[in-house]
Amino acid sequence: MAAAIMPLLTRRELTSPALKAALHTDADLAPFLIHLLDRGVLIRGRPPGGWKDRQQTYALFADYFPGLDLAGTDEGEATRWLIRYYLAAFGPATETDIVWWLGLTRRSVREALSRLAGEVATADIVGLAGPHFLLATARRSIDESEPPPGPLVNLLPIQDPYLTGYKERERYLDPQQREFVFDRGGNPTSTILLGGRVVGVWDAEAGKLPQVKFLLFGDVPPAVRQAIESEAGRLGRFIFEKEVAVRECESMQPLTGRTMGTFLSSLRGC
Repeated sequence: MAAAIMPLLTRRELTSPALKAALHTDADLAPFLIHLLDRGVLIRGRPPGGWKDRQQTYALFADYFPGLDLAGTDEGEATRWLIRYYLAAFGPATETDIVWWLGLTRRSVREALSRLAGEVATADIVGLAGPHFLLATARRSIDESEPPPGPLVNLLPIQDPYLTGYKERERYLDPQQREFVFDRGGNPTSTILLGGRVVGVWDAEAGKLPQVKFLLFGDVPPAVRQAIESEAGRLGRFIFEKEVAVRECESMQPLTGRTMGTFLSSLRGC
């Protein structure tokens, strides 16, 4: 079947129904197409009806990326590249985090880390079991840096990679607050971070006078609250290109008990 499919896609893209018509078959092509995609022979092409079209087209990988040799790097080196990229973005991270994010076996990750010994360092994080791995260059930068003055407040958007890049999420979130940050599908809402840990959620709402709402999971010092309100106002002016009202909410329903999609605006109705 693969030998019959591939010539039909030379320098053109076809949908699965179009391929079935060209092959004069009623067979389910999905297993064959998935097999060829996994082998790097095919690639999903442009949806025929535009980016909102849910129907897939298929094309030859070589037509999209001529000259790219997928066999030019062995599996071990590819694994090491993946770990480098992951640690560059998410380090320090545990071995469990790396295994979970990359979908690799623990054995292959350990082997790769041992071969990256000169490039990867370890660090201890107060209150968390280790070791945590990070690039050696990042470790040197941390050792040479000074802590920022005052409270470090960040307002992250929905589905920010920082909240989804780790298996062990206790590093930034109290387990009791998980249902207010993640919905049933694992989608994180927009969050407020203090020193890298989630202390609340926020939401932006358009209107005659746009507003940025926030909810805190517990008491914070006055200086932190002032920093949160200041950052919320700055972010609101960036989003709406005008002055905004900043308002604190007192309560919210857990995302896990609400309909899918409510993580997009967790404080709606507040």
